[in-house]
Amino acid sequence: MAVKLIKLRKNQNRFPLDEISDLSKYSGLEIIGGSMAELPDFLDSALHLETLSINIPELVQLPGFIYKMPHLKILKIKNSKIASLDCKSIHFENLELLDLSNNKMTSLPNWTYDLKKLRELFASGNEINSIENGIGELKNLKRINLDKNKLTSIPRELAQLEKLNHLSLENNLFSEETKNELFLNYKIWFN
Repeated sequence: MAVKLIKLRKNQNRFPLDEISDLSKYSGLEIIGGSMAELPDFLDSALHLETLSINIPELVQLPGFIYKMPHLKILKIKNSKIASLDCKSIHFENLELLDLSNNKMTSLPNWTYDLKKLRELFASGNEINSIENGIGELKNLKRINLDKNKLTSIPRELAQLEKLNHLSLENNLFSEETKNELFLNYKIWFN
């Protein structure tokens, strides 16, 4: 099955109903552009999706049904005004890639640390100021990109991630001492 691409015009603030007549034919949905502040709830007919990519600059919140998509393997919510994605109940048992780049988040969503199958985590270009110790529980993580945030430290539990082979932390607020420690522990070189 294929990924359905919906491109919204620059000032389009309503969702084109005719574009999603039968989402059951698709395993993925990609929505780009427009000036909507939120997605319509009628997309809840897409709970079968394995890939969901949302790139809407004016988006400030997500509808609750997105947290109930048990088949999702790839979730990308990028380039929006979303400040928080916290939710008490999620169904992302199969999520392998989470991309939250270029939003307005000050922390990773609380449920991120429960994603046991997660292999790739991208959250660059936010305002994240800390990472919880629970990051050490994500044993399948191979890639992390937290560039361009407001981090001053990272938890020691990050060293427990034996599969981690890419860690990017450029343009954060690390002291020289922390940069030296990161270099010693992870061989990260800061310009």
